[in-house]
Amino acid sequence: MSAMIVGVCTDPEYRRRGYTSTIMTKLCYDLQQEGKGACLFYDNPSAGTIYQRLGFVTIGKWSMIDVFVVAILVALVHLGGILVIRPGAAALAFAGVVIVTIFAAESFDPRLLWDQQENDGE
Repeated sequence: MSAMIVGVCTDPEYRRRGYTSTIMTKLCYDLQQEGKGACLFYDNPSAGTIYQRLGFVTIGKWSMIDVFVVAILVALVHLGGILVIRPGAAALAFAGVVIVTIFAAESFDPRLLWDQQENDGE
């Protein structure tokens, strides 16, 4: 079993004091005690440095919409007593879209658009 960690943030006034590292270390320890692995989603490179220092390994880029859809699906699965989920072909379609999005994120650099616009303006 695993736990999804999404939306970790620190108020700018309290950054660089070790709060995020301390909280994430405690959270990961508690998850390990419960026999769960942690799956962490982030899109902030500065945060990524903290998470890698704590032992998280980057497995690829995800867009935030993928993360939110997965979070919603996980929440729905936990409502099994109230509703029945039959993903069927939709699960395969979603997996396909996620894979395409990952490849697109790897091959597309939005900074190139801005560089081109700056060069055209000169």
